[in-house]
Amino acid sequence: MRQMSISTILIIILLLVSFVLRLSHIKEATEFFGDQGRTVIHVYDAWQAKTIPLVGPTVLSGQYLGPAYYFLIAPFLIMTRFDLVSGAYATVFYGLVGIVVAFLTFRLLFTSVVAIFLTMLWAFNPMGVASDRFLWEPNLVSVFAMMFILGVAVLFRTKKWLLGSVLLSLSTGILVQLHYPNLLFVPLSGVVIFIFWYIHRPRWFILIRIIGVWGLTFVIMILPFLYYELAHNFENLGSVITQFLQPTGLPMGKRQIVFNFIDYANRVMGRVSPVSLGIPIGAMSIIFLTTLWVLLKRDVFSILMFLSFVCGVGALSLYKGVVYDHYLYFLTPTAYIVIGHWIEVIGARQSIKPFVYIGLFVLCAISVYRSVGLVYTTPPRNDIGRVRAVVDVVKKELGNEAFSFGLAASPSFSDLHYRAGFKMARINAEKITGSDNHIVLVCESNVCPFIDHGDKIQTFCNEDHCKGDYPIVDLYKYKTRVVKIDDVIVLFGIQ
Repeated sequence: MRQMSISTILIIILLLVSFVLRLSHIKEATEFFGDQGRTVIHVYDAWQAKTIPLVGPTVLSGQYLGPAYYFLIAPFLIMTRFDLVSGAYATVFYGLVGIVVAFLTFRLLFTSVVAIFLTMLWAFNPMGVASDRFLWEPNLVSVFAMMFILGVAVLFRTKKWLLGSVLLSLSTGILVQLHYPNLLFVPLSGVVIFIFWYIHRPRWFILIRIIGVWGLTFVIMILPFLYYELAHNFENLGSVITQFLQPTGLPMGKRQIVFNFIDYANRVMGRVSPVSLGIPIGAMSIIFLTTLWVLLKRDVFSILMFLSFVCGVGALSLYKGVVYDHYLYFLTPTAYIVIGHWIEVIGARQSIKPFVYIGLFVLCAISVYRSVGLVYTTPPRNDIGRVRAVVDVVKKELGNEAFSFGLAASPSFSDLHYRAGFKMARINAEKITGSDNHIVLVCESNVCPFIDHGDKIQTFCNEDHCKGDYPIVDLYKYKTRVVKIDDVIVLFGIQ
C-alpha cells in the first residue's frame, strides 16, 4: 500500500511537470499550417450549422478518414471560442491522457519501479513531447494504441472481460478513423479475444458477451462514418482497400524487405530511446531472436506483444510506397512493452539489478534534458502570430470590402491556416479565382514570386485536398501595393 502511494505521488508530480513542459511557449512554438487550419474550419462550420461531421480529414491519396478526430478536438475549440491555439491545447491534454494510460498499462504488466521508469521515458520522450505540442491527427495514434494494449492487459491480467473488451473496441474505433493502416487493429482485436477464450475457457455466453460488447461499442464509435459509407456504397473504403491491394511496379526483393524491416524497427525504437540508434542488420537479428527466446519463457501476453510488433513492422516492410514516420506511430507502445519485458528479465538477477536501474535513470535524465532543451531553446515558429498579423492588416486595409485571397509562398501545402484566421475574424476571403476587385496575396518566404518572377503567379491549394491544379493569378490586371509584416509580405491588388 505504501509503495502504491509513492507511485501515485510520483505520477502526479510527473503529470504536473509534463503539463508545464508541454504548455510552455506553446503559442509561439506550435505549428499552425494548412492541416491545422482545415480542422478549425471544419469544426467551426459544423458547430455553426449544428450538424454532426460524417467524415474527417483526407489522406494523401484523397480518401476521407472518419470524423473521430474532429470530435476529439471540438470541445477545446468550442470552449475557447475557436482560438487558433486551442487545437494545441487539445493535443497537450491527450498527451497527458497518454501518460496516465501508459502508467496504468505498465503497472499491470511490470513491477512498480519498472512501471515508473517506463512512464518517465514515455512522458519525457523528446519526439513525444514535440508531437504533443501541435495539432495533427497522427499525433493521437500512440495514445489510443496504448489504450488498446491496456485493454489487452486488463483481459489477460485481471480477466475483467467487460472493461477489457470496451477498451479494445473504444480504442480500435478511434484508431481506424485516425489512419488507415490502423485497420489492422480490427483483426488484431479478434485474435486477442480468441486467444483469451482459448486460454481461460470462459463459458460460451461470456465469449458471446465479449464479442457483443466489442461489436456494439465499435459500431457506436464509427456510426457517423458508417452512415456516410452506407450512403455512398462504401466507395471511400473500397478505394482504400483497392489501392492497398493493387500491385504497382516491380516485385520487391527479399533484401529490400529485410532492409525496410531494419529501418522501420530502428525508427520505432528511436521514438522510445532518447539517444540515437543505428543498429546494423546482424545486431538487430540477434536482438529479435534473443527477445523471442526471452518472451517464450514468460506468458502468452508477452509473446502476443512481441509478435504484434514484428507483424506490424513486417506488414509495412512490404509496402512499396514511402513509409513516413507517422505511419509507424501505432507500433510505439508495443516497443515500450517489449523493452519493459527485457528490463525485468535482465534485472531479475540481484547482482545486475542496480546497474539496470542506474541505466534507466540515465536514460530518463537524458530524456528530460533533451525535452527541456527542445521546449526552451528551439526558436519560436510564431505561426499563429503570423496569421493573426496578416488578418489584422487585411482588416485594417480593406475593412468590409470583399476580396479574393491566395498564398504565394509558404512551407504549408495549402492556405487554409489563413482562411481559418479570416473566418474566425468574420472576414469573408474568397478563392483567388473569384471576381472581386480586390486581391490579397501572402508570401511567407524570403523569395516572393510576385516580386521576383513577373506578373503571373501560381498560388497554393485552397481546398482540403488538391490534385496538383493550383490557381494562377495575373497581376498585370491589378494595381498593386506591398506591405511588409516581420517575415511576411502581403500584396494588395485592386483592379
